[in-house]
This record gives sequence, C-alpha cells and structure tokens, in this order.
Amino acid sequence: MPILKIETNVPASKIPKNLIHDLSRVASQSLQKPEAHMMVQIVPDQNINCDETYAYMTFISFGKFSVEENKAHSKVIMEELTNQLGIANTRMIIRFVDLPAADCGYGGTTLLTFL
Repeated sequence: MPILKIETNVPASKIPKNLIHDLSRVASQSLQKPEAHMMVQIVPDQNINCDETYAYMTFISFGKFSVEENKAHSKVIMEELTNQLGIANTRMIIRFVDLPAADCGYGGTTLLTFL
C-alpha cells in the first residue's frame, strides 16, 4: 500500500478538493500500482521557516524506487503540485522510502504474507 504524505505551509482553504484524488491517480500511475491501494495525505497549514510556499513529502512504497524511477516520480508529483498549488519545484522535497514488506503490518499480519 503506497503512501504519499505531503506537509505544506499552504493554508487548508487553498487546497483544492480534488487534489488528493489527482495525486492518488498520478502517484499510482507512476508506480504502476493499482490506485485502490494508494493512500494520500495532505497536511496543510504547517509552520515552515520559509516565506514562500513549500512542501515536504514522504513517499513510501514496497519496491518501484530506483534512481531513474525516483526522477520520474518527482517529475509527475511536483508538476501536479505546481499546477494546483503554485509551489515551485525548487521549493519541494520528496523523501523516498522503500519499505520492506515484512516491516509493514496489514490485515493482522504483514504485507509479506500477501506477496
């Protein structure tokens, strides 16, 4: 179950209602994983020591992260945030976390059980 968490100083009132769904679609397509498994969380109104709009993201998945794949993920996710929130791609950071399936609990067991 991939997870994209976005922390930003953009006010909640400026976050479009469709942004979570659009990011879910973009991220799942980039990962080539079903969107039904994708989880997106946006945490607005964060106090960040920056006068400009900013976003710090954590992108967690089980595989599908490599140097080239991460460049592609960065491009599409940052383009979506730039288009919808006006955040410059130089004011965003994504931390990619390739989580081993055995290290994630799900359904009373771990994801390793389902692979």
